[in-house]
Amino acid sequence: MSDLDALVGRWRSQRAGARGADADAAEAAREERLRAETADLRQRGLAVDEAFLVALRRVGDLDALQAEIARERPSRRAAGARLGFVLTLAALAGLATRGAVWLLEPGGPLVPTSDDGALLLRTLPLVVAPFLLAYLLWTRRPGRGAGAVIAAGYLLVALCASIFPFAPFGDTAVLTAIHAPVALWALVGVAYVAVGGRPSRRIEFARFSGEVAVLLALIGLGGGALLALMIGSFAVVGVELSDGVLGWILALGAPGALLIATWLVDRRQSVAENIAPVLARVFTPLTGLMLLALLVVVVTAGDLARADRELLIVMDLVLVLVLALSLYAVSARDPRTRVGLLDAAQLVMLIAAVAVDVVVLAAMLTRIAEFGFSANKTAALGLNLLLLVHLAGQAALTARLLLGRTGPGALERWPSRWLPAYGVWAVVVVAVFPPLFGFM
Repeated sequence: MSDLDALVGRWRSQRAGARGADADAAEAAREERLRAETADLRQRGLAVDEAFLVALRRVGDLDALQAEIARERPSRRAAGARLGFVLTLAALAGLATRGAVWLLEPGGPLVPTSDDGALLLRTLPLVVAPFLLAYLLWTRRPGRGAGAVIAAGYLLVALCASIFPFAPFGDTAVLTAIHAPVALWALVGVAYVAVGGRPSRRIEFARFSGEVAVLLALIGLGGGALLALMIGSFAVVGVELSDGVLGWILALGAPGALLIATWLVDRRQSVAENIAPVLARVFTPLTGLMLLALLVVVVTAGDLARADRELLIVMDLVLVLVLALSLYAVSARDPRTRVGLLDAAQLVMLIAAVAVDVVVLAAMLTRIAEFGFSANKTAALGLNLLLLVHLAGQAALTARLLLGRTGPGALERWPSRWLPAYGVWAVVVVAVFPPLFGFM
């Protein structure tokens, strides 16, 4: 039992004289508010007993809480309306996705058979994003300034991804398909943070993104198992599901899962809140060990300038994983938690990641000097430079934290400054790289 549970239990026993349905409901509401006030005060740095005493003074009288219970009924109706709105958006997103697949798949009504499918890959994120943005704009109401930024950003990405004359099987088409979802998720971040908000809101958005990703993966695994079971069950009775039926299921399910996962995390009904910090604690030391092993293998393998392109891509993916783990570890860290083994594991992981990034950059610069710039090399170079500065700064701050020369707040402020840079870089790749490299 936690300290807060013990304090609430003693407080509840002292008030056990209240009886009756209304009194019981009021006591339940009072306890819920007491816990919420205590949690808010603890986030501001108070110890649990101090926060509890202050929260007790904040809790109103019984009549006020009974009125609060009466107001709870409309709020529940509002929550039901929000769920209905999300389900409607999910259904519309699925139908729009299925329509886009039918129109834009190779050989479809709007695309010749010679198309490589890149147009469809670039378009699908543009189809789903408006529904996700609509939900966040409706629930968070970030204001006209943020709304204008979101509208302008979406229009820019949509125009560049859809009307640029990309060469078939071209590098810039692939880069746009990869970076357009990143740019659109940055717009989701604008809606979440609401332009002009506190820098700490960016770290909250990083945690929000991690929880959505974890919950989306869980929904995907569950949905995949259910779909496999359904296919197997139909096969037993001699019925085979056609590709068209499976296409409808996937088209409706994927965007719907994204919207439902976003709603669940936004409503704090997601188990990801408890799972994701555990994953960060488990995978941080494992990722650090993997990076050290990878660094030893790469350095002892021979001429780094001749490193395979596939190896460099894999190393970049590992660095992005390190970035995600470090962001989530920072966002989930309790400021009152003492420095411990997890912080040391973070430092080892970050130092190894910086070393790997230096190796990758050396190989890239050598390849560029020998073969010249290309869209792929330039995009990778820019990303690696961003990662190098970000991870090196995070490593330095983590080392200072372990030495007692800085506080946890510095660990939060540093990545909050860098997060917008990744969104800006994604927009640059989508909007500038295609014409810069001749749409090839």
